[in-house]
Amino acid sequence: AGELATARRIEGTLTSRIPASVRVRDTVIPGEHPIPIRIYTPEGDRVRAGMLFAHGGGWASGSIEAADGHCGDMAAGADVVIVSVDYRLIPEHPFPAGLDDVFAALGWLAAHADAARGLVVGGLVAHGLGVTLAWSAGLTAVMEPVAIHKFRTKT
Repeated sequence: AGELATARRIEGTLTSRIPASVRVRDTVIPGEHPIPIRIYTPEGDRVRAGMLFAHGGGWASGSIEAADGHCGDMAAGADVVIVSVDYRLIPEHPFPAGLDDVFAALGWLAAHADAARGLVVGGLVAHGLGVTLAWSAGLTAVMEPVAIHKFRTKT
């Protein structure tokens, strides 16, 4: 428990700055367990693909604050809108609470995104997460060479 507390205390000191060209907005996905999200939007008003980002930490640590610079860099560099999820952590919220939060955020993003532009799931827990979310949502996961999961609805 002491190591987890230490990791959580220092995690926010390890992030870089968000590029000035990226707008950041905090909001909450309503529900039985409201889910805080942070949305990173590159400058300009054009329609972009959406990316759901789940921070690393093995479901036990990490936060949207700790991923700020990384998400801002991805938004600017890839020209996509990043939605970072502040999912519930173990042990305070037993598994699969965090996975449930990320799945709910995927549904929120799918409802608010332009389907023609694409929907991507990424992050440090995303290697198995993308496939798990795709399967749970009845979607097909397409593995790209850079290990980004793109989703298309099944026909």
